[in-house]
Amino acid sequence: MSDKYSELKAQGLSLIDIYKQMKADGLSNLDVIKPLRQMFGLSLVEAKGIMIEATTSDDLNTYQEKVADWLEEAFAKEDADGRQI
Repeated sequence: MSDKYSELKAQGLSLIDIYKQMKADGLSNLDVIKPLRQMFGLSLVEAKGIMIEATTSDDLNTYQEKVADWLEEAFAKEDADGRQI
């Protein structure tokens, strides 16, 4: 983990702000999850929630509910032959 991100934490930046800075620095989601988990003692699910909240402004549960709705809508649509897709 970079001293830069530890310093941001020491300055009181939020998890989301540190996540956004890591992404702005070009780190992939996978490269962000591990240091966030280590710095803040997060579970994998909690770190995923931070990632979702930072990128969508939804909490993890709301986002997952939206994904479920999108999937239900997609499976309910019919293709040109009238078959369920």
